[in-house]
Parts: sequence; C-alpha cells; structure tokens
Amino acid sequence: MLTQLVRHRKYIFENALSAFRYRYAGTVLGVLWNILNPLLTTVIYVIVFQQILGYRSPDGRQGFALFLIAGLFPWLAFSSLITTGSKALLRNANVLRVIKMPTVVFVAIEFLVSFIELNIYFVLMLIIYPLFGINPGWTWLYLPVGAFLLLLLGFFITVVIANLQVLFEDVSEFTHHVIHLWRWTMPIMYTLDIFPQAFHFWMRINPPYAFIDSIRNIILENQMPLARDWLLIVIWLVVFGFIGSFINRKLEPEIRDYL
Repeated sequence: MLTQLVRHRKYIFENALSAFRYRYAGTVLGVLWNILNPLLTTVIYVIVFQQILGYRSPDGRQGFALFLIAGLFPWLAFSSLITTGSKALLRNANVLRVIKMPTVVFVAIEFLVSFIELNIYFVLMLIIYPLFGINPGWTWLYLPVGAFLLLLLGFFITVVIANLQVLFEDVSEFTHHVIHLWRWTMPIMYTLDIFPQAFHFWMRINPPYAFIDSIRNIILENQMPLARDWLLIVIWLVVFGFIGSFINRKLEPEIRDYL
C-alpha cells in the first residue's frame, strides 16, 4: 500500500489541493467555511455545555471554549476524513473504471485534505490562544506530527470502510451514526474525572483518544505525549494499519467489478 501511495504521490497532492480549494465552491464565503464550520460547532457546544449545563474547564485556568477547541478540532478533522473518505471510491468510480489506479489513492486524497484542514485549525489556535493567556511553547512544533498520526489512524480505518462501502451500500449510513456515537464515548467535550474510576481504562484505550489527548496536552499544557500515550498510539497504528492493508489487498481486485 505504501508503494502505491509513493508511486502516485503527485496525483494525490494535486487532487488534494484541488479538492480542498473547491470543497465549498459555489458558496459565497468559499474556503472560509473551513474556518467557520469548526468555530460554529464550538459555539454550539459552548452554549450547551457551559451556558445550559454549567460545565467548566477541568482546572479552571482556561475557559471552557479553549479546553473544548483543543480536543474538538482534531476530532472534527478525524471524523470528517472517515465520513468523506468512506465514499471516495464511489465518487471516483468513473476514474477507476477507465484508469488502472490503486483504490487507496482516493482515500489518501481525503487524508491530505483533512491534514490541511487540521493544520489550518492549529494556525487559528495559534492566533486565538495567546489572546487568552495561553502562550504556545516549543512543543507546538509537534502538532503537525500529532495531526499526521491521528489522521493516519483515520486513513487506515477509512480504507476498510471505503472498500466495504462499495460492496454494501448501507455501510455509509451505518458509519454516519457510529461516528456520532463514537464522539460521546471519549472525553473530548468533558473530562475523565466526571466518570467513575472503573470507566477510565476503557475510555483511555478508545483508539483515537490517546492521539487527541496528546494534541490537547500540547496545546493547553505545553506537554509532550506521555509514554503511555505513545504506547497506545503505536499499538493502534500497527493494528489498524495491518487491518487496512489486509482488507485493501484482499478486496481491491474485486472492487472494480462492483463499481
């Protein structure tokens, strides 16, 4: 799979930039929606959690919105990759019928689009956070690496779903609902301490959580990932990397017959 991606890297980069540029084509604000969408989502959650439910940031030093953004923005990029990328093969069916292109290339395009978006979110944070007393440290240089690793996990998951989506049309609907439910199984909008200790272990081993929590700790605490987080990150990348490669290798020869 890696060899295929390297071989078609130029095609991936060119089409990813094009997809990012034209994602909101036809709208008045155009690419500004890449910034407005996560901000509007944040406003909704702040109103619900802080104003209605009275929830505050865990240590009281940061506003709830700052705590929320640090975890929510990475999740939005991760979930967007899966929901958009899961239909990548169907959207490019005409190309796949004509050109002998590896199917994984089209998932990689969505990966790169989400990577660009998440790094734009980080630039936005770089502007917002100092205004509220949170000054970026040298650890912020790790954020693009954290984004890459998180979205690499999403890429492996999306490869599986995109292949299955071609064979079973209901997969996209199922994925849509699972993503919404998955968001609430991790302490992104809230903290672990509101749950009994017995739940902490299961929440921590939730695949994306170690990635997202590491990014949030860098932003809010200028703290690099702990050894425990690195271990989970490596384990989940190996597990899902193997599953994604296996499924793609097994199903790719059959996929074109169903497109």
